[in-house]
Amino acid sequence: MAAMDRVRTAIRIACAAFCLLLVSGPPVSADTPQIKPAWRYNIRQWTTLDSLPHNKIHGITQDAEGFIWVATWNGLVRFDGDRFTLFDTRNTPGLRTRGFKSVASNAQGDLIAGSSRQGIWRYLNGHWTALSPETLDNLWVTTVMSDGQLGWWVGTERGLVHIDRNGRRLDQWPEGAVVASAWINGIAPDGDGTIMVSSEDGLFTGVSDTSPGTLFNENDGLPSSMVLAALRLRDGRLLVGADNGVYVRNTPGARFESVPQISALRVDALLQDDEGNIWANTNDNGLLIWDGDRDFSRIDSAMGLRGRATFALMQDREGLVWAGTSDGLVRVADGVARTLHADLGLVDNYVRSAFAASDGSIWIGSARGVNRWHDGQLQTIDVPWQDGREGSVMGLAEDSEGIWLGTDNQGLIRLPHDPKQPVLRIGRADGLPANQIRALLGGRDGSLWIGTIVGLVRRFPDGRLEDIRGMPLPENGVVRSLHEDANGGLWIGTANGVGYRAPDGTLRHYDRRTDPAYPVETAFDFLADSDGTVWIGSDGGLIRFRDGRFKTFGHKLGMPNESLFRILPANEDGLWLTSDQGVFRISRTQFAEIDSGQRNRLAPEIVDRADGMRSNQANGNTFPAGALDRDGHLWIPTADGVVTVDPRAMSAQQATAPRTVIHSISINGEVHPAGDSLHARSRDLNRVIFSFAGLNFRNLGNMVYRYRLDGVDSHWIEAGTSTEAVYTNLPAGHLVFHVESIIRPDDWGMRQRVGTASVSLHASPPFWESWPFRFAMLALFLIIFALVQRATQMVHIRRQRALSLLVEKRTAELQEKNKALEVASRERQQLLEQLELQATHDELTGLPNRRAARRELARLVDEQRIMQVALVDADHFKHINDTWGHDAGDRVLVALGDHLRDTVAGRGTCTRLGGEEFLMILPDLSQEDALECCEALRSAVESSPVVLADGRVIRYTVSVGLSSRTRGADVQTLLNQADVQTYRAKAAGRNRVCADAAVAQLLG
Repeated sequence: MAAMDRVRTAIRIACAAFCLLLVSGPPVSADTPQIKPAWRYNIRQWTTLDSLPHNKIHGITQDAEGFIWVATWNGLVRFDGDRFTLFDTRNTPGLRTRGFKSVASNAQGDLIAGSSRQGIWRYLNGHWTALSPETLDNLWVTTVMSDGQLGWWVGTERGLVHIDRNGRRLDQWPEGAVVASAWINGIAPDGDGTIMVSSEDGLFTGVSDTSPGTLFNENDGLPSSMVLAALRLRDGRLLVGADNGVYVRNTPGARFESVPQISALRVDALLQDDEGNIWANTNDNGLLIWDGDRDFSRIDSAMGLRGRATFALMQDREGLVWAGTSDGLVRVADGVARTLHADLGLVDNYVRSAFAASDGSIWIGSARGVNRWHDGQLQTIDVPWQDGREGSVMGLAEDSEGIWLGTDNQGLIRLPHDPKQPVLRIGRADGLPANQIRALLGGRDGSLWIGTIVGLVRRFPDGRLEDIRGMPLPENGVVRSLHEDANGGLWIGTANGVGYRAPDGTLRHYDRRTDPAYPVETAFDFLADSDGTVWIGSDGGLIRFRDGRFKTFGHKLGMPNESLFRILPANEDGLWLTSDQGVFRISRTQFAEIDSGQRNRLAPEIVDRADGMRSNQANGNTFPAGALDRDGHLWIPTADGVVTVDPRAMSAQQATAPRTVIHSISINGEVHPAGDSLHARSRDLNRVIFSFAGLNFRNLGNMVYRYRLDGVDSHWIEAGTSTEAVYTNLPAGHLVFHVESIIRPDDWGMRQRVGTASVSLHASPPFWESWPFRFAMLALFLIIFALVQRATQMVHIRRQRALSLLVEKRTAELQEKNKALEVASRERQQLLEQLELQATHDELTGLPNRRAARRELARLVDEQRIMQVALVDADHFKHINDTWGHDAGDRVLVALGDHLRDTVAGRGTCTRLGGEEFLMILPDLSQEDALECCEALRSAVESSPVVLADGRVIRYTVSVGLSSRTRGADVQTLLNQADVQTYRAKAAGRNRVCADAAVAQLLG
């Protein structure tokens, strides 16, 4: 078994050496771009498990707004960094195909996609349109590219086509031109307004509308197989990708020559990035990065890249490289964090400690040994383990003679700086209390402090050991961390509190029972400031010891995670904190602002998997569990390799504002593209969802949002990482939705880092609240009043004439006429009352309507009355209408109206606002009585089903939102609060009463 392990170790070392040889190479000229080692790139790959419709990626582009579009066999996908939105025949009106081979965009906002059998499709303003070039219906498209204007070059299985924005042919080649009939693999610009075309017949250059170009094939040095890709470099050289590698033409008129280093690779796509590096998407060897001379680097399965290459390869506006494979979509970023792991030469992925040596090297202790990183080279150190048993390196330190290793089972091992000197071992037989070492620290006086699982030991420079155990330190306690302050005092982290050894040798221990009390149990690390402040990383947050007192900064104050393993200085003001949920950077200024009340939460910068860590779990419980190198880079041991964080890249990435877009608005389930503005009827705005995104693909997962709807929200709503805002029953008027995004930390006062977007929603009121309707009703009332007055005048005139003629003879008739006058007067009064009733009452239920409700609320507010308002909404009423019919739905509304009358009888007013929404106004009631009233209504409705004429029974329930008014609140605020509580009741499962915070607090 030991022999096999040695073989595996040798293989790993050979692989690491090969990778490092690849990335280092010979020196290049100053004009040649510097190739980064592969391990310094962050690889993120998405598959069908992440909601991609198909794993094979045929095409990638970035549109004018900043979205990433992906073409697959099962539809087109738009990616905003958080989610994939699918466009296919099942969910997209007008789209008649799912199999797409390519996708491209232009600066004017058009996007075009080529399908495998159904031609070309254009996406504009949220709609898809089929383009059918003249004489070439049902194109079998292989690739598409913008011509730089509004037209498109289209490659197919049967030739090349140039079309304008509407699909009309623009090319005018001579009949029989080869480029018009060959199988096209790729199209690329040729630098002078013409294009290059990769085809089964070879490479065409200088292609334009009037010229089919010049053909290069095996006669010019290219292989006899088809050309897969072509790229014109900025220095004028021409590259060609083929089945057997890359061919280069250095000068015009020269033959193509094979690039020897990659002559055996199939290259499907080529790209020159912003820095001048050349990227090749190879079929079996991942992504190859080339400086155009002799320097190569490869991103392959060792870095997490899976699948074979496709023709998809692109660089976005952030400088990120996107590639398509047979196993998903790949993003390559030179991110904040990079991870060295076993595939790149570490002896083991489970790294326990990291230590910065005096010569600038970084020592990396893992579960199976130790590595040394120096000048960009990774070296595996041959540790002379006892009996061939590998050990875990838990602690690292240095003295003038060499590097000390603290192990889990073999005590101390010192590897000498001078390889001619012998290795020194110290174990239990030499006076150590235990062979398991968890912490090592080299003191300023040359002593070595040794933390074991049963206490602390000091080794003097002359080799003597001093056992420091017993009170006041916990007896037989595990020592987890050590730190020497500027005065020579030693801080000791244990499994049961912390200890401090003063320079004069006196000891003091702090735990939960001491005064002052140490608030938690464990201390993983310390950092002492020059002013005497000591920062302690613990299992309960960051603890500050100052002026004899401990203060904890945990979840409640904004700390993302409370298990903090390592504390290191970050520039002049900051702190690095490692945890099992990533790495944080926080300025000391924020703690001072919390002390002074200027802020109530910390806003840490976070580094995690989204930034390149293979594992968020930084390791601790050992010492040192992290180090800073001479360049200020942070080295962190994790459960999956050692991570290095570049603080300069971290600051640069967070300095720019993400492009923020509102990409859709859903109104009652119907999705609308977000244009400049949207118009809708307020009665249709029962549920409105604004969907938005901050388009920053480098910082995936670190984007946070807040939003506000003018006319509804009085302040910004913090959304966290959510990319949706949901509103119900929006009022009429001109509503403007605003959203802002920022890369963590979310300090919204730094406006240069905040991305913004807004969209207008014009909500027209219901017809009975519109001014034309009100004017019409007023005019109708005046007309009726005038007609009644005129009719009364005519009756009076006739009566006077009759009286003058029949005053003596027809006294009896006069009495009858008087009775007729009284009847007419009553009829007029009844007509006026009926008009008033129609204007203020609901025809179906007989309850007062919305107008009456607002009048009553306004009266009570003017009188400064305390009142309770309950918004009552019939649950699943649409389902009742759809299932039982609208007549049955009307029966339910009438029954609900009767319940409302019975509930508020003698205590208030009930009204119908519209649809299935009702309102109870309960003036002068206590909050408890109002809640009981609402619960009585809910219970009565639940226990009183509606029986139809044919005997069928409809059971229904209501959701009630209760809001309380104290003096000072206006009508709209009261209704908004009730609306919010009604939505809470529905979100919590319906058939319940939800009250606002005031009621909730009153009820306990």
